[in-house]
Amino acid sequence: MSGPRAIGADEALSVLRAAAEEMGKESLFDLIARLEGLKARALARAITPDSPQEDRLLTVKEAARCLNCSEWHLYREADSYPFTVRKGSRVKFSYLGIQRWMRRQGGAR
Repeated sequence: MSGPRAIGADEALSVLRAAAEEMGKESLFDLIARLEGLKARALARAITPDSPQEDRLLTVKEAARCLNCSEWHLYREADSYPFTVRKGSRVKFSYLGIQRWMRRQGGAR
């Protein structure tokens, strides 16, 4: 017995587009929320270092995408987050730190 077949991004988007056009408005809100969660997981997977122990410092833009928040919010609240890393005047964010923080938050954001 084989596992699920791999599909490309174009095929996946085509299926989602067709489904979205047939859904009622209430179902669309649920779909949008679930797609946001999927987007965050896909982005996290795309920027995950090859070695699980290897950390990567993210830019504000990358970290904001992972956290599903604005860059402005991240700059403003940077000192309150345990995953903030300052390098001189630059602000970076530990990828592994964000992952730990999100697990502690119950995946919120």
